[in-house]
Amino acid sequence: MTLQPAYNCLLGCFYNELTIRHGLRFPLEKWLLRPDYFQVIHCVVHGYSKLSGPHPGDLIEQFQQEFPVIRTVVPEFRDVKQAVNYARDYTGKHGFIAAAHNLKHAPFETTTYDSDSWNYLLLTEFTEKGDCRVYSPYNNEYAMVSAEQLEFMLDTAFNYRQAGKFTPYMYWECEDTQSIQNAMDRLDELELYRSAVQNYPLEFNLHEGRIYTDSLKVMREHIPPEQIRMQVNEIHAFHRILLRSRQDLLGFLRGMGIDAGKEIEALANKWTRFTHLVALAILRNSAGEYERLYPQFEELIRDEERLLKRLPDRFAAASPQSNLGKSGGDNDVHHRS
Repeated sequence: MTLQPAYNCLLGCFYNELTIRHGLRFPLEKWLLRPDYFQVIHCVVHGYSKLSGPHPGDLIEQFQQEFPVIRTVVPEFRDVKQAVNYARDYTGKHGFIAAAHNLKHAPFETTTYDSDSWNYLLLTEFTEKGDCRVYSPYNNEYAMVSAEQLEFMLDTAFNYRQAGKFTPYMYWECEDTQSIQNAMDRLDELELYRSAVQNYPLEFNLHEGRIYTDSLKVMREHIPPEQIRMQVNEIHAFHRILLRSRQDLLGFLRGMGIDAGKEIEALANKWTRFTHLVALAILRNSAGEYERLYPQFEELIRDEERLLKRLPDRFAAASPQSNLGKSGGDNDVHHRS
């Protein structure tokens, strides 16, 4: 069993369920590559502005609407100890289970503050003394956590979000995998990418970026001094997911014979520069720094659209036949950064 990485932890958990537990075989991008793949959305998280892509929960729901044979299961538990015992039995039978957790107590992306909203990893196996081996699809890493640490990770506010019931896990049942596989096999990777970039949401992204950059100065006025660094770190984390979603296209493009490394690297540098400018604006809290943000964002988004739309011209030399439809499941892990 080789677990697969993804630019978002929850998407990675869902994809591993489909490809490993249920045996479907298709690259992650074959599911996700739609025009909204490149959406940049202003959102408010715990009262503070963030820049995000489409919510992973929404993307999973869209896939389930297309394929109603997939059903989400969120089991309820009396307490954390009952939940851990359940995970021990479940992973023994099925190999892994997706668990929402608090990054403050996690071995990956550790924070100094509580951060538990939609953060998922996979519990994969337990030792006799109760330690658990966990896998992060976002980091593409494994780690061992003690029984005590696991309880701290799971016993967090987000896991009581459903009327106070303790619901740390999520998994997906699938009644008819063949219908999904047939539908995915009919999709053409080249045409998916062409359609996604030709329908790049330029005006939408610029509009959302304007709201985001305009809101940062107002947001800064309401951040307690002791939380400024925390908010900068949170902003970085959201920007990194957007950046990873672009970088992860490299493997998909290579599968069609296209080496877009230089182009994607140039795009990554632009995203990194914008992220640094946002951090500087918040830390320095000067009008001039805030005024620079939207022009930089607009330049970034227009450059991104041009770059992504140029790449299909290079596809003319690439064979439309690829083996990407065979990926997933027990194939080797490809590092996606």
